[in-house]
Amino acid sequence: MQRKLRVSQVVIQPILVWDDGEELIPGPELQAVTLPLSEVAMFASSLPAEVAALNKKLVEDKHK
Repeated sequence: MQRKLRVSQVVIQPILVWDDGEELIPGPELQAVTLPLSEVAMFASSLPAEVAALNKKLVEDKHK
């Protein structure tokens, strides 16, 4: 029997920074996400919108 090497899961660790136009400052830490290969593209495509929503929430919370 011949074995076949396959990808089971992918670990994704988003790293966020605050960008003030001059410097990049570490942002909120996010947990690594382990996904099956079939879900990686959907996760990657939704990530910018999720980061934008998090940014909005953090800015609103700061002004409360």
